[in-house]
Amino acid sequence: MQHNSSCVCVPRLSTIIVVAAFIVTCCVVL
Repeated sequence: MQHNSSCVCVPRLSTIIVVAAFIVTCCVVL
């Protein structure tokens, strides 16, 4: 199997954005 950096980077980038938004939301609420 070939590991394409583009295929790996996109899902991780989306996950980072979701986690960052979740942390920011928690900080704002608290």
